[in-house]
Amino acid sequence: MNQNYKKILEVVEKAGLIALELQGDLQIRHKSDGIDISTQADHKIEEMLYKAVKKLFPEDGFWGEENEELREESEYIWYVDPIDGTKYFAAQIPLWSVSIARVKKGEKVPEFSAIYIPKEENLYYALKEQGAFLNNVKFKTKKHKSLDKITLAFDFSPSPVKSQNKFVYQKLPNIFNSFYRTRIFACGTLSTIWTSTGFFGCFIKYLQGTKQFNDVVAGLLIAQESGLNVDFQTLKNGLDRIIICDKELLSKVIEVIK
Repeated sequence: MNQNYKKILEVVEKAGLIALELQGDLQIRHKSDGIDISTQADHKIEEMLYKAVKKLFPEDGFWGEENEELREESEYIWYVDPIDGTKYFAAQIPLWSVSIARVKKGEKVPEFSAIYIPKEENLYYALKEQGAFLNNVKFKTKKHKSLDKITLAFDFSPSPVKSQNKFVYQKLPNIFNSFYRTRIFACGTLSTIWTSTGFFGCFIKYLQGTKQFNDVVAGLLIAQESGLNVDFQTLKNGLDRIIICDKELLSKVIEVIK
């Protein structure tokens, strides 16, 4: 790993520790939809990661969730979710993380990514064609062979386009009947990580737009480098669909949700 990526890992860990320090005295504000929230920790960490990226990779672009004025396009873009799972974070529930990913323009799976879970002191990261790591130890996921014996992680945020909601919701009965269990955590980074480590046997996410891509992008490379297949499809109805699972299961999963 080159030294600049190592420095990014150090910054991500430091960002997670700062989030823990701020967690006891949060300033919470609602976003424009009146549902989602952000805190001063989200903004502080995003600015911190932006400064680190621009210092180490000055020619790269940046795309975060909180500060539109920091967004820049380039051949390589760093997608950042300063705190994925802000509602959990604000409620003192330890289902949140700090994530960052470097993606070549026009591609979906990053070339480098990192996810830090401060409450567990676990740093996951991956480099393209070099493997997935947990606290500097390379790991591979275990194989799953049967849908009815695995737990599925499923994620979809309701869309303002009602036809998109109907498209997804009508698939749920077959999903519930095909997998052993289905879990919805509304934290894309943790869903991808726990699929990569084998706790979940499959992850399915329907998403709309770049904001939701931020939630999950860092985990795509970690999953792929752990040995899983990452299937990213843009559907005709305006939704994107991500399936992460063992390659031998992909056709069976698609049959369930067709």
